[in-house]
Amino acid sequence: MPKTVAGLLPVLHTPFLANGAIDYASLDRQMDFVYQHGADGVTIALASDLLRLTFAERLELGQEVAKRNR
Repeated sequence: MPKTVAGLLPVLHTPFLANGAIDYASLDRQMDFVYQHGADGVTIALASDLLRLTFAERLELGQEVAKRNR
């Protein structure tokens, strides 16, 4: 049976370091914040980062968010 996605699912903003790398420490704090304030899950919006991230970085971001979401 398929699972239903429901509830409050905020879109995370991708934070970057000065050198252009993804700032995973800031991402962790952002995820902690939204869950502390009642989020049921999170989403990421790659449209705004499409030109900034490489294909490998987009995959990594999705994998890292999923890993941290556990």
